[in-house]
Amino acid sequence: MYKYTEKLSSLHANAMSSLINGHSLVHPDHPLHKPGEDGITLYIGIDKIGKPRLFFSLHQIQYLQYYIHEMRLTTPSWAEYHNNRTDLLFEGKEEEADQLEIPSLEEGKDDWVPLPSILCKARDLVSVEPITINSNIYMKEIYKRVTKDGKTAERYARNGLPVPEFDPKRFEAIKDNITPGPGLRKGPERQGRNHDRVEEAAEGTGWGGFPLVKEKDHSKDADDSAPVINRSPPENDFDGGDQDHPPTPSTPFIDLGMSYFYHCQRAFILAISGGLLASLPDTQRPAPGEEDDEGPMSLIPPEIGRSLFISLAVTRYEKDPSVLLEVGYSAIWWQKIPQEIERKEGEANMDYEEMRDSGHFIIQEHILDKKNGEVRPDYRDGYLFGDSLPLQKDKIRSTIKQKIKELSVRAGNGPIYIVNHTAEGEVFNFKDIGFDISLTSSDLQPDGWEVPPYMCAAGCGSVFIVNTATLYGSVENVPSKTVDAIQYAGRTRKSLQHTALLVFGQDQHKIPHRCGNAGNDAFYTLVVFLDLMSGLTLPELREEYARAQLLLNGESLSLADSNAKIVQTVPLTPIPSTDQDAPTPDPEPEYDSDDGFMEDDMIQGIFYEDEKGNLVEMDDDW
Repeated sequence: MYKYTEKLSSLHANAMSSLINGHSLVHPDHPLHKPGEDGITLYIGIDKIGKPRLFFSLHQIQYLQYYIHEMRLTTPSWAEYHNNRTDLLFEGKEEEADQLEIPSLEEGKDDWVPLPSILCKARDLVSVEPITINSNIYMKEIYKRVTKDGKTAERYARNGLPVPEFDPKRFEAIKDNITPGPGLRKGPERQGRNHDRVEEAAEGTGWGGFPLVKEKDHSKDADDSAPVINRSPPENDFDGGDQDHPPTPSTPFIDLGMSYFYHCQRAFILAISGGLLASLPDTQRPAPGEEDDEGPMSLIPPEIGRSLFISLAVTRYEKDPSVLLEVGYSAIWWQKIPQEIERKEGEANMDYEEMRDSGHFIIQEHILDKKNGEVRPDYRDGYLFGDSLPLQKDKIRSTIKQKIKELSVRAGNGPIYIVNHTAEGEVFNFKDIGFDISLTSSDLQPDGWEVPPYMCAAGCGSVFIVNTATLYGSVENVPSKTVDAIQYAGRTRKSLQHTALLVFGQDQHKIPHRCGNAGNDAFYTLVVFLDLMSGLTLPELREEYARAQLLLNGESLSLADSNAKIVQTVPLTPIPSTDQDAPTPDPEPEYDSDDGFMEDDMIQGIFYEDEKGNLVEMDDDW
């Protein structure tokens, strides 16, 4: 029908299209809407290969042809009359509408919209069933389902396979799903196989130990209880500035800090699992050879949730903050382990391996003439985790962007999270390395998105900001701030070094050194993020922080002193100690040659990374 209107003249096409679009069809005043029926009746026909189609009947199209002719909808004078009358009625001017001059019925009396020349006859169909459609949403869902089932039937027929039988109640289920009240989705929660685990959870808590949202006290003023929600950052608070994130409608917490922490942790867990598709139970994944099916799982691209977390840090000239001296980065992602690589003990069920990369660039033009040391520390030559590379100022943008693009491919082309530490009162500004906050989403679930970026294809390749100062601010329970009637999650006022000392406590391997060097700052920022994401739950962290407010011998109590439950794939890469006075770790065990230990026995083969970042075993002939 929609292709049919493309072949009509403009006047005929306009008249017919206005009557067969989804919004018009479900309107109570539509000419095909019969009195006493809850909607318009169309037809589902099954052809001889088992493909379903959505039909109008010939009688319906003939009646629309008759209606268009009698109302003279293809006649310019009558079309103008109908438009003017509609406008007046909309403005409530009924008397003026009745006084409009009615064109002559002689105009357009011989003008008829031609009917379609190709019809599907009864002998071409196996069955025809009527279906009543009462909303535009239902119309769209029906059309999508019929199109999807039709493609499935065509694929099976093309491959010489019997066409699967479609659930005859699938259209009824669609209608039930979009109808408020008891039903498949909107009704009371059903007791499934996870019921036992739900009963074991502590009262008032949900997934991950997070507290459930308390019901609002409706006795209070509604203006006091309802949070202000707006996802656009205030212009006067950003020069690339504050990246605290307001909540989204689907976020299960009213506490803005907890909402922020929740989204970060969900993205982190999915990345460890290898993405959304890989995180599904084996029973829900498509079996080998069924990847082309039109089932719901086959619609999930494997890159969804394959996130890259890359920390960026910059060091600026203390006398002119617009002058960039250093740029550092530290990245983590999880890469699929090839089947041919033998798993270590305790890693048999792990399909994804933690990968890391880090680096430090020094702006070549400023090495000799610009140096900090009066207000800010000068550790430009003190990068602790590799070699510093000099780089020309005009190449820093392209180098950083190319590096992120390259690492994103290795990570699986999912969402990209730029991790940084911008404390309260500081300004986030990465414009000179290619990241303008106005072009980078600072919302972990942007406005208009039904699900967060780590759960949908739209998030793949998109760049988002994660601030560890906001994460630690949620641990401190920093109250949200309101700017121009917009609420934002609170950020800690503590520097990166102070935050790291509180998070890592007395762990000598993680105590930060030479903060101020951009490479070191990026490295420690990422490690702070990993510790917060893989350790205690947020309520436990808040409880530990409350205890840590007591000072003991001038030092803050450690959040890391408690027994943390770590969520790991493979052990997180240890941070090498950089403290000269730190206690020497236990030496590696020595192996006696009589024990038959040979280092060569541990070598599983030689592997290299291909263009997509996958590990491939090198042939013997290479």
